[in-house]
Amino acid sequence: MRRILPGLWLGLLLPILLAALPAPTLAALSPDKAYRVSLGVRGQAPVALYAEEYGRGRPVLLIHGLAASTYSWRNIIPTIARTHRVIAVDLKGFGRSEKPFDLAYSPHDHAALIAAFIRKRGLTDLTVVGHSFGGAIALMVTIEMNRTSPGRVRDLVLMNAPAYSQPSTNFVNLMRMPVLPYALMTLVPPELATWLALDPAQAAMMTRKDVLEYA
Repeated sequence: MRRILPGLWLGLLLPILLAALPAPTLAALSPDKAYRVSLGVRGQAPVALYAEEYGRGRPVLLIHGLAASTYSWRNIIPTIARTHRVIAVDLKGFGRSEKPFDLAYSPHDHAALIAAFIRKRGLTDLTVVGHSFGGAIALMVTIEMNRTSPGRVRDLVLMNAPAYSQPSTNFVNLMRMPVLPYALMTLVPPELATWLALDPAQAAMMTRKDVLEYA
């Protein structure tokens, strides 16, 4: 309770904190295409993933990290799209993709869906870019594609991605607990959870729109 009460007080002050953040300076990106693709893989019910496309050329697939979305790539898409067809996808349970209440959210489950996405969209000669949790997914997808469909993936870019076994984090340990994480997520507004997750360097670069989009 001692930890929860300060969070509730901060939740009341959150609108004031957000108002103090700088206003957005970047123009909103307008994708050339925005769509959902219904995918079915073994062991999972069909799910629709949301994707956006920009530019033309050899395809580049962007896979975001944990608690993120296509919005994560907003600052680099314009540069890549000058010479490539950029495809940013929301993983299952994130962004504008469907969020079924099931247990199929492991990296292997996500990788199976992304591999199905690549096949269904007919992507070849592809550069796969993965950040953080998305990097682990990108690595699994590339290994699977090289095994079953040589030529679909040409390049792999991993950004701050886990590739080997490592100790669990406090956040993951908390989320594995029964009942408590769900109760906390019910009590704490998503905007507050986003704000509390920022370190000072990140907070200095975030705008009101950024906080709201990540929330």
